[in-house]
Amino acid sequence: QIINYEPRSTATQGHLGRGTLMESFLVTGAFRAYRNPRSSSSLTAADRQHIERDFLLNSAVRLARHGAEANQRIEHGKIAIYGGLLGGNWALAGEAVYGPNGWLALLDDGFSADGVAQEGGVYHAGQLGALAEAANELLANGVNLYNARFKRVFDASVAVSPVGISPYCADKFETAYRIWRDPLYLPTVHKYRERPSWTTVREGVIGLP
Repeated sequence: QIINYEPRSTATQGHLGRGTLMESFLVTGAFRAYRNPRSSSSLTAADRQHIERDFLLNSAVRLARHGAEANQRIEHGKIAIYGGLLGGNWALAGEAVYGPNGWLALLDDGFSADGVAQEGGVYHAGQLGALAEAANELLANGVNLYNARFKRVFDASVAVSPVGISPYCADKFETAYRIWRDPLYLPTVHKYRERPSWTTVREGVIGLP
């Protein structure tokens, strides 16, 4: 069940964009980009502290405490996971995964038993995409959230299509197939690969059947 039907407005409390939801969209790319120069000798210890404390954790903590619910919950929680990992705040990342409003809880109360988002439609795609982005970041840090419950969300994404090709988040099926090797996902992966993508290079399986 949805825990709170009256969350705080996402039109408030944001420091970037038009609110916290827009901030979560805007900072995702910046957080990812920081992974590359993070260990560069061109950054001093003071530089790193400034970036991680005043930008990454500043944003991550505010979004983690916002209280957003429904489909917006994972967009806020995803930033808490990124910020916690990059800023060295493991408690923040852990709460965003294992807490009562975290990644795992969303799988239980945000989707039906057969893996369809409770809000349906475009929000199924939105939640699946954000869940997978957070899961992939954690996977790169040794935490595997690709469990049976998450697999049902991918299965449902294929099941809604009359041709067996997910209309949602086709790029996320590269990792899903690599983890589970379920042939159910192959039509979606093949369709996605009709255009070259760095996602395929980074996450895909070579020599698909």
